[in-house]
Amino acid sequence: MDDAKTPSSKRNEVARSKEKQARLDRLCKREPYPILLCPDPQPPWKTIEEIRNASKSVLDALSARVRSQHEVKYTLLIALDLWEATRSFSIPQNCPDIRTIRKYQNVVDLPEDAIGHVEGVLEAILSWAEAEGEAQAEEGQTGAGGLAKHNKDVAHSVDFRSLKWFGETYYFSASQAPAVEMLYKHWKQGTPDVGSEALLLAIDHASPPKRLSDVFRSSPDQSRPAWGEIIVPGETRASYRLSPPEKK
Repeated sequence: MDDAKTPSSKRNEVARSKEKQARLDRLCKREPYPILLCPDPQPPWKTIEEIRNASKSVLDALSARVRSQHEVKYTLLIALDLWEATRSFSIPQNCPDIRTIRKYQNVVDLPEDAIGHVEGVLEAILSWAEAEGEAQAEEGQTGAGGLAKHNKDVAHSVDFRSLKWFGETYYFSASQAPAVEMLYKHWKQGTPDVGSEALLLAIDHASPPKRLSDVFRSSPDQSRPAWGEIIVPGETRASYRLSPPEKK
C-alpha cells in the first residue's frame, strides 16, 4: 500500500499546524507564560524554594517536550525572570549562559543551541537554590534570605515597643511600633520590602501620617535610632525594609 500522503491529508496537516500556531499565539497574548510549561505559581518568585520549584518545572518541560521556536522563547523568558528573581539573594552572577540568552531575548529566529543555553541558566539557578536550601536547613535559618536564626539573634516584645536585632536592642514609640511589626513580619517571611503607604496605614488607618521619616524622627532611645540604621530603603521605589548586619 502506498504510504504517500494524499493532497487531502496534506491539507489537513497544514490546517492542524496553523491551528496549533494560532493557539500558541492566543496563549502568548493572554498569559505571560504558557500554563503547559510552568504549572507552578507565576512570578514574581519571593523565596528560594519558589525559585527552585519553578526552575525545576521549566527544566523538566525542556527535557520532556519543548522544541518549537515559540516554546523555547517562552522558556528563555522564564529563565531570564528567574535569574532576575535571584538578585535579592547571593547567587553568583558569572554564569556564561545568562549573557547569551540575554542576547537571544530579542532574536526572532533562535539558533539551534538556544535550548542548551537556557538549560545552562536554569541548571545554575537550580543548583544554587538547592545548595542554599540545604544550608538553611542545616543552620536552622528562616526564609528571609538565610539571614536570621530562630530565637537567637532576633526577638521582640509582644507590642513591638522593643526589638532585639542581632545583638542590639531598639526601642519604639506607640506610633512607631505598628510599622516595625509590619516590617518585621515581612522580613521574617522572606518578602522584606514594604511600601511606605502600607506602613503609614498600619500606623493610623483613619488618618495616616504624611511621611514615614517624620514618624521615626525621634526615638525613645536617641543613642540608638532605628531609622537609617536598621530601617532602610528597600530594593523597590518608595519601600522600606529591616536590614540585618549582612545587608548594611
